Amino acid sequence: MVVVAYSALGTTEWSIIDRAGKVVAFTTEELNPILVDNYTVVRALITHFPKSIDPRNITHVFFYGVGCSAQSHQQRIVFCLESFFEEATVMVDTDLTGAAKGVFNHTPGLIAILGASSSTGAYNGTTIIEKSISLNIHIGNEGGSISIGTQVAKSYYYGSMPDELKEIFIKETGISPNELFNSLNSSENPAQFLSGFVEFASAHKAHPFIRQQVQSAFRQFTDLHLVPLSKKTGITNIGIVGSIGFLFNDILQNEISTHKLQVQAKVHSPMPGLTDYHLAMP
Repeated sequence: MVVVAYSALGTTEWSIIDRAGKVVAFTTEELNPILVDNYTVVRALITHFPKSIDPRNITHVFFYGVGCSAQSHQQRIVFCLESFFEEATVMVDTDLTGAAKGVFNHTPGLIAILGASSSTGAYNGTTIIEKSISLNIHIGNEGGSISIGTQVAKSYYYGSMPDELKEIFIKETGISPNELFNSLNSSENPAQFLSGFVEFASAHKAHPFIRQQVQSAFRQFTDLHLVPLSKKTGITNIGIVGSIGFLFNDILQNEISTHKLQVQAKVHSPMPGLTDYHLAMP
């Protein structure tokens, strides 16, 4: 039996594949080795792994996760998984690799994860050969909900948001400029706080001002990440993973098409394709 896992911001999706190809799925919290300790990883499995299946019957585990770029972080996840799946061979890789395999299978393509944050890479059909790394979760993540939410918050606080839109913002969020300032500067997770404003942007994306702000975020995303990767690798087909690609589909498609790039696929989660990828393995 084989276990496949994809850990993104907020959640980890798991698939257990038996010899007949039957799949049993379950979920746990996000298991980012930068944010959680070993006990949390093992406890999540003890709590959520199906009681009807003996983990000692698992022969291979493939874990793809956010926060797994550094070898030291990968080793920590390997240690945790080996302690639960005692008889298994464990492989750990990045969420970007998992997303690419789930979207493209063995076909080359540019993969972009657009959720709260953003990450982009070039996939050759086997592995990620080039990555475009954002500077920082606060300064960077172009195209993700953090960057879009930041645009909304700045325009509201600095007064560049049109008056009629500002009134709607106050009515829907109940936040004054002073409250925005205090909340942002006292928040334990300012990135998550700013990301929350993407809901307002999505609800009012037909407004020219909001549309312009979202276009600006996607223009930075394409100019700084997609276009350089495409020029370097010659790859022009793109796979989009995450909610942002669906919330602002037409704006994103228009921005990408101006560079003669093409969106081949768009999925909320790569897990169905990633499960199929490993189902097809001998």
